[in-house]
Amino acid sequence: MGYMSKEEKAEDNHSSAIVLLSCGIVGLAGVIFILTKNPLHMQLFNRYMSAGVMGALFVLFIVSGLVSLRNYKRFSSEAALENNLRSQLHDWCLENLTPDEINNATGAVGDNAENYFVRISYMKEAVMKKFMNLDENLLDRFLDSYYSEIYDRIGS
Repeated sequence: MGYMSKEEKAEDNHSSAIVLLSCGIVGLAGVIFILTKNPLHMQLFNRYMSAGVMGALFVLFIVSGLVSLRNYKRFSSEAALENNLRSQLHDWCLENLTPDEINNATGAVGDNAENYFVRISYMKEAVMKKFMNLDENLLDRFLDSYYSEIYDRIGS
């Protein structure tokens, strides 16, 4: 699947929380309705057994929704830090990793797959020297995006 940013994880958990809480609350309301009104005309034992099993399931939905909501809040705060780090990385790269600098250091001329890998390797090494302890998947995703930004802009 690849790297998933904290912002994407936050959005994923937020949507999961909304769906799970909605289903859980509506389902639990339906179970309470079945217990009190008996619209299906079930016998007492069957009604309690069905309502008990379904009620437990809907309570699990609600608990899972609350856990997703808690994770959403945690990932949202972590996303702000990650976005700040990306901004710092981007600013540093704009100053220190220009296409001319990269091409001169690597000797890569032209736009082919071999040059891409040579350039990315050089860029990764340079960034790792400046920003230690970066998540490698975060760095790979950032560098792919930055590479596209600077080389698509100049067309080589």
